[in-house]
Amino acid sequence: MKKYPNYQPDSRRTWQEEMLMAFLTCLVELAPTTSFPDPRTRPPPTFRLAPTTTPAPTTTPAPTTIPAPTTIPAPTTIPAPTTILAPTTRSSPVFRPAPTFRPALEQAPVSNPASVFPAYVSEPDSVPEPDSVSEPDSVPDPAPPQPPSQRHLFTSTRAEAAFRKAFPNSPRPLATSGDGLCGLHAIRRSVAVQAPHLPVPSTQELLDVLDQDDEDSRRITDTINAARYSEHGAESDATNSNRSWFLLDHLASIFWLWGRARGLDVTLGIWVDGRGYHIYDSDTNGPNNTLVWVRHDGGGHYTGLARA
Repeated sequence: MKKYPNYQPDSRRTWQEEMLMAFLTCLVELAPTTSFPDPRTRPPPTFRLAPTTTPAPTTTPAPTTIPAPTTIPAPTTIPAPTTILAPTTRSSPVFRPAPTFRPALEQAPVSNPASVFPAYVSEPDSVPEPDSVSEPDSVPDPAPPQPPSQRHLFTSTRAEAAFRKAFPNSPRPLATSGDGLCGLHAIRRSVAVQAPHLPVPSTQELLDVLDQDDEDSRRITDTINAARYSEHGAESDATNSNRSWFLLDHLASIFWLWGRARGLDVTLGIWVDGRGYHIYDSDTNGPNNTLVWVRHDGGGHYTGLARA
């Protein structure tokens, strides 16, 4: 307490008060050495505004571009090497001559055999040799197409293959009337179902081809008129005009003449019961040829044919 002479103890104070007075006295003693500005004379504080910082403009990010899908190229196919084949030389087809076929109806001998079609040849492979061969000065014109005849009869596998192609299953017969014109009726019924792209001939149209004034029609008519046939026990001779009971080659010739008059390439095929399949070729069969089949019962009656 000696250091602070201004402190005067008082016995009337409690020791707590004494301690407080001593503390206050110390503060008073220390006051001259500490300079505190008078709040009344102190200038007001100067407040400086902080510099305003302009925020940087916000950059809107560009929209995210989705890349286009990558197309995976298809694997390259290496073509197989092309093998060039050597040209094949096709030989002309060889058709075997028809075997001797005896039709149900015989043909009568005629006074002028050269004016009609030749009869069935008993030895088809034998060809008579000419007495002498002379070289012509000029090549003659080719012969015109011949109508169907017995010499164009094919009974080989070609005819059977054509029949099997037309009728994969068993054919269905189409009934015809037995009025002596059953062959013409058979042609009409077969054309209607086997060749719908062709006009169906009438019976009279088929008969009219025999009256055409041309060489082929006259030769065919002579052959038909010369045929022997039996009807109710009566026989016909070559002087009578035959308009019924046609033989196999008669029907083929009539059908061929009917098509030729209309610009159609047609051929008649005949299936004879027990005697195989026969095609009467006209030597004019082209890529547009139409083959129509009829059936012969082996006795004298014709019927049409349709697919089963």
